[in-house]
This record gives sequence, structure tokens and C-alpha cells, in this order.
Amino acid sequence: MSRIWTCCTATVLCVSFALAGTAIAETQDREVARQHFERGVALFEAENYSEALEEFRAAYEAQPHPAVLVNIANCYAQTNRPVRAIQTFERYLRERGPRLAADERSEVERVLEQQRQRVGTLTIRVEGDGAQVTLDGIPIGTSPIDHTETVRAGQHTVEVRVEGHPPLIRQGTIEGGQSATMVVTTLPGQEPATPPPPPPTPTTEPETTPEPATEPETTPEPTTEPETTPEPEVEEPS
Repeated sequence: MSRIWTCCTATVLCVSFALAGTAIAETQDREVARQHFERGVALFEAENYSEALEEFRAAYEAQPHPAVLVNIANCYAQTNRPVRAIQTFERYLRERGPRLAADERSEVERVLEQQRQRVGTLTIRVEGDGAQVTLDGIPIGTSPIDHTETVRAGQHTVEVRVEGHPPLIRQGTIEGGQSATMVVTTLPGQEPATPPPPPPTPTTEPETTPEPATEPETTPEPTTEPETTPEPEVEEPS
């Protein structure tokens, strides 16, 4: 049993029984609250936290008292529901904080900080109109939507549904003390926008350099010396 439970349970038991002293004369609600509270204490000590939670909630509903809230918060913490534990511890401090002893307040704040390390922040953005969006099976709205929520650390599932089409399912893991964002830009049944094709690239024929013209090789005509006729010899007169 944790210190916070022992300390706060003792306080609540005293308050509950004091109320019960006049409850029979005044109203049955206080007696009902006392019975639920006592069963809650016994169940918590037996580590049956889920049923203890129901008994404490019933006690608070029958006779609201801030001191019961810390027991409810402890049950949430023990059943791995840190978001609800944080909300209930914070409410307890708001309603009973000024009357808490310093050591009790310090202990509550210590446990509260432990629970804050077990949660993260998830932002869900869905574009387009008319899709139903759920987080872990719980509806959070109709698109377009920009929703931020504190969630326990671990894996979470977002579903985006459009009538007549299979759902779009996205999953992600949130680390304790961290933040994450999930974005959906294309709804079920919508084709993703296809970017226009790039303009054609003009093709140019490569410039060709004409081959230099070459004169055909000519075979020189054979040259013939002209035949010469020998001059006749002329004898000089003696």
C-alpha cells in the first residue's frame, strides 16, 4: 500500500464516519456513501483496483467529498489510466489543497509527476470534409479537424471513415513526456492528387559540321615530248 493511500485513507475514513453519525437522522445518502467507501478500501487492499474504483466513485456520487478523490486517483493509476489519474489528482489538489499538510501535499505532487511521465501529447490533423475520425475507437470529430489530446504512452490508432469506403487506419507510438503529430491529407475514396507532368523538353538536332569537300584525285595525263625531226645537214660549198 502506498504512503499516499494510507495517509489519505485514514483522513477519509474519519470524515466518512463523522458524517455517518448524523447520516441516519438526516439522509440515507451518507450511509450509502460510507458503505461504498468501506468496500472500496477493502478491495484496494486486496489489490482489486478496478472494483475498488467503482466503489469509490459510487461513494463520491452518493456524498461528494474531496478526500475521496485521492482514492479514485490512486485506482486510476493502478489500472494504467494515467490521464484520468492526473485529472483526478489535480482536482483533489484544487479542492483540498489549502487544507493539506505540507508533507501530504508534497506526496500527492510527487505521485502526480510520476503519472505525468506516463503520458504524451498527440495532435491529429485530418484535411478534407465529412470524414468521421476516431482515436482508439472513440469519436473525436468530423474532418476537417485539428485535435490535440493527452494520451497514455504506448501505441494508438486513428481511423478515418468515409461512408462507402474502407477506413483509413494509422497507428503510432507515443513516448512518455513526448509529443507527436499525425496528419491525413487524403480521405478514403479520394485519389491522391497527381502532380501535372513536367513540360516536354524541346529537343534540338545537333548541329552537324559539313565535311570539307575534297577534289577528286586526278591522275595526271602522261606528257609526251613532241617528236622532233632532225634538221638535214647542209654541206657548205668548197
